[in-house]
Parts: sequence; C-alpha cells; structure tokens
Amino acid sequence: MRIKRRPIIFLNVLSRESQCLPEDWHLYACELRNDIIKNNLYPTGPVMF
Repeated sequence: MRIKRRPIIFLNVLSRESQCLPEDWHLYACELRNDIIKNNLYPTGPVMF
C-alpha cells in the first residue's frame, strides 16, 4: 500500500474563541452547537475543541 503525506485542509470552517475555565469548556461547546442548529446549518464534519 502506498501512503502519501498531504496537509489537512479544512474548508468552510466555523470557529469561536472563548475564554473559560477548563471545567466549563462543555458549556461553550454546547452554545456553539446550538448556534449552528439555530442557523439551519448541519454539523456533518469533525468537531475539534
């Protein structure tokens, strides 16, 4: 099997920058998810925090 190294390219990325305590990160993640759903977008790709 041949494997080629290529850079990862993300197109049409939504992002949000927030400052929070390490134990509260999930609150901001849920808020981002709810904003995506409210705007009739579909979270079909990978999610990274």
